[in-house]
Amino acid sequence: MRRAVLINVGLVVIVLVAGFFAVRLLFPGQAAQGAAPRTVPVTTGSVSATVSAAGTVQSASTVGVNFGTNGTVKKISVKVGDKVSAGQELARLDTTALQSKVDQADASLDAAEAALAAVKADDAATLAQRKSQVTQAKAALTEAKANLSSAVLKAPAEGTVVTISGSVGNPATSGSSSGSGGGSSSSSSSSSSSSSSSSSSTTSGFIVLSDLVNFQVRANIAEIDISRLKAGQDATVTINALPDKQFPAKVNQIDLTPTTSGNVVQYGVTLTLDEVPEGLKPGQSASVQVVVAKVDNALTVPSFAVQTSGGTHRVTVWSNGQQAVRTVQVGVKGEQSTQITSGLAEGELVVIPTVTANTNPQQQQQLPGGRVTLGGGGGFTGGGGPGGNR
Repeated sequence: MRRAVLINVGLVVIVLVAGFFAVRLLFPGQAAQGAAPRTVPVTTGSVSATVSAAGTVQSASTVGVNFGTNGTVKKISVKVGDKVSAGQELARLDTTALQSKVDQADASLDAAEAALAAVKADDAATLAQRKSQVTQAKAALTEAKANLSSAVLKAPAEGTVVTISGSVGNPATSGSSSGSGGGSSSSSSSSSSSSSSSSSSTTSGFIVLSDLVNFQVRANIAEIDISRLKAGQDATVTINALPDKQFPAKVNQIDLTPTTSGNVVQYGVTLTLDEVPEGLKPGQSASVQVVVAKVDNALTVPSFAVQTSGGTHRVTVWSNGQQAVRTVQVGVKGEQSTQITSGLAEGELVVIPTVTANTNPQQQQQLPGGRVTLGGGGGFTGGGGPGGNR
């Protein structure tokens, strides 16, 4: 009987020991979970600070073209989607009445010149009057010819027809269309037409042309961040329709005046794309990240490991089996990592706050042995397992 009891006790001990070692083998990072906090070593790397905003794809150049005179539309030579070259005829008005005015003005000039030739040289008063009549007749003829030329609408630049706001047989009025948006607006007129250019999709005109080869992105930046942006800064643009790709860009222009909606003040920023993705279209939504500060070969720790209070930055260091709070100086602060300018040395272990680590699982990746990598580079360890802290 005594021997049976001893055998049973021995079997229980064997089972317990086997179970203990099985747990150590299967879950090495969990066996000594309380032995040490999770930590990340101070490493050397690059840190970037960015400003993010939503944006919209726009044509780099949009031009609204109008006739330079009033009249009835006789012909439209293009349709929406057509690509046109500079100087190409787009539309024309009925020139019957305009040509008649040219003929009348020409005849009036002939009559005025004939009347001037008939005046005697010693009749100064009449001579002056006839000369004035000739001058007026020449001006009238010049205006009539200009109106005739303005009845033909020509493309001021190469582009693609995006809208046509009239139809044959209907009246068309003269004038320069106005535009607003990310780029500067301007209007120009010639003897044949008047036009205005803008990067905004709100540009209007009898015919609107857009550059569908070169694109830019317009974004609105909050007033608290706008002072950090400068022309020429690097940026990345993600097109919502192409979420798996990022396209390099640069800040091209920062608006001097803001837009206000309620209590929100924002400044418009224009970015030029280094590479235009195939199939890009005006009006598509985009996400913008502008690099406002960057440092290489810097001591870095994950940003969520740095605790800030009253302008003082602190981290918790794990050394010799103990935790110690240490004040540090920081430089560039990015979303993922922060530059440490003093207070830490490369290789020291910084404690990861438990709440932050547990509430940001997307930034962590569990590896064998209890080691966890971070989105910003480097890794922190769970104590007890191979490669962890004991």
